[in-house]
Amino acid sequence: MEKIYRCGELDYTSDLICLRDFFNDASLQHHPLVTGCMDSEGNKLPDNVCREKMMNTMGSALTDSEFSDLEAICSADHFKIPDSQQVQFDFEQQHSMYVKAKIPTDSEFETHKKIKSRGRIHERHLKYTGTVWLVTKKNSGKNSDDTVLTPGSALLVVVRVYAPFRHNIGKRNHRIAVGCQEILVLGSQTLADLRDSFSCSADNIICQDLSSNPFSKSKELAKDKYKSGLFYLEQKFYDDMRHESNIEYSEQILKWAKEKHLNLGGRARMEDTRIIDLTVKLGYPYLYQHQGNCEHLFCFSDVRLIHQSDVLKMSRYPLLRSLSRQHSRYCMLCGHYLAKWVTVGNARVPHDPCYFCQACFISYNYINKRKIGDFAAYPFSDTAPEFFVERK
Repeated sequence: MEKIYRCGELDYTSDLICLRDFFNDASLQHHPLVTGCMDSEGNKLPDNVCREKMMNTMGSALTDSEFSDLEAICSADHFKIPDSQQVQFDFEQQHSMYVKAKIPTDSEFETHKKIKSRGRIHERHLKYTGTVWLVTKKNSGKNSDDTVLTPGSALLVVVRVYAPFRHNIGKRNHRIAVGCQEILVLGSQTLADLRDSFSCSADNIICQDLSSNPFSKSKELAKDKYKSGLFYLEQKFYDDMRHESNIEYSEQILKWAKEKHLNLGGRARMEDTRIIDLTVKLGYPYLYQHQGNCEHLFCFSDVRLIHQSDVLKMSRYPLLRSLSRQHSRYCMLCGHYLAKWVTVGNARVPHDPCYFCQACFISYNYINKRKIGDFAAYPFSDTAPEFFVERK
């Protein structure tokens, strides 16, 4: 896989990180500056005692007066520009682009000088202009007795999922991978929890031709019928085997690899594997496969401890933080409404497949609810409305 997609040549990925070791090293619960300010029962000691223990940990012998002067010098107030414009961010509103701020004309910061020298930057060339950041109600939860996390006590992992795209081996691709969603997941949760938070329009299609009876209300979604799934991370397959009908995708892949004398690693179950037990590279593309041959690339973009500004209700995770703007497909007849149906093999239209809105589909292809011609019809949804309704 690395040779085919040239993943080994990526220079922006990190070294392998054992997430459990990272958590143990970074956890504030074991930091000497934290444990030294707590008594045996976990209560905070007086400020003068904490200050003395902090000085001992730092190997310093500052007096109380010198320590107070040091606190004043290191205050965040010294990082402000006099008479500068204060940028207010409203986190209770959705925003799809960065807030513009006027650059001070007399600023001596190198960053401001560089921006001035570049001139006007078009928003469409920026990386995250198509990203919609979602509102997160920090104090809301599914249950009133929900577990509240303590800042610094849990590992938070940021996962970035990309939309499927065509890739021809050996040929240059002009279309790059486009991120479709960004998810926050806790280290204590499993790969199965992470998989349930992924959304793809392939999960929300109907598994049968409804051209003979498009008015039927019994519609079985693909995600309810075909529940199998697979992750491939660091030479190991993780199958979703939570349901009896699930297929172990890795079995056939490993069988093929053995015939080709390839070593693709071992396998495990994603419902038994916690995020914190993984060893991954930040920024490295990993594989998620479902619905038979629908493949997504995803990566772990950030790993850190949870802090006060995060959502502290455990039941809210995995948490969708942002998603990309959808380029919706419109009806090919009226060109005004969003497509709700797609037909295949329809000789009465110039396009195959052809996309219809609800009104055009019924009025053009049916007379008195009787089908005209020979074609197959499937409900169409490129925005997966069920996905958004579940997270409002």
